[in-house]
Amino acid sequence: MENVLWVFAVAVGPLLLGAPIINALMRQRLLTRREQAAQDEKVHEFYDEDHPDRWERLCRAG
Repeated sequence: MENVLWVFAVAVGPLLLGAPIINALMRQRLLTRREQAAQDEKVHEFYDEDHPDRWERLCRAG
């Protein structure tokens, strides 16, 4: 009986934990151009609220 529990913990446990991770990785998709533009605009708005020049510094740095 102990062997069955050990096999379950070692073999089946990681499969049960890994299945949601694999599922999430398989469901990822790239953003469309419209979605990417909207995301970029919101990021610019977010950084411009506190530090208007931060985005320019980040663009120059990298």
